[in-house]
Amino acid sequence: MGIFESHKLMFSFQMTTMIMDGDDDLNKIELDFFLKGNTSLDAVTRKKPFEWISDNGWKDATKLEELGADWQGITNTICDNGSIWRKWYDKEDPEMCDMPCGLSERLNKFQQLLVVRIFRPDRVVNAIKNFIIDKMGDYYIKSPPLNYTKIYA
Repeated sequence: MGIFESHKLMFSFQMTTMIMDGDDDLNKIELDFFLKGNTSLDAVTRKKPFEWISDNGWKDATKLEELGADWQGITNTICDNGSIWRKWYDKEDPEMCDMPCGLSERLNKFQQLLVVRIFRPDRVVNAIKNFIIDKMGDYYIKSPPLNYTKIYA
């Protein structure tokens, strides 16, 4: 009851990632990327293939390839399947839909957050809610009902 409503999701996300870390189920490099993005000052070596991808999104996508084997070839997948990615990008709720090119099956739920962050930063809050529901249950994203007898007792 003491946490402001606007901070509850952030607290639940932090709690979820800390539990995952305790279970050795969290890639800290990917968490750092999710929180900060590509902080490099280097220019992107590969030209952005489509206008609908933001400049920061493409910069982040090129950085993903450096994060490990799971991300190898991600920029090629995007470039080679632009129309499929565009359809996913244009959806009202892409975080609720399967990702193109089999990424939903290949990547874990946290890694899928990184993809949403690249393409649709406006949908990251909803993707975080889905992530927490998947890992912990919906109890951790719902506001508790007010019980005035407990408050004034």
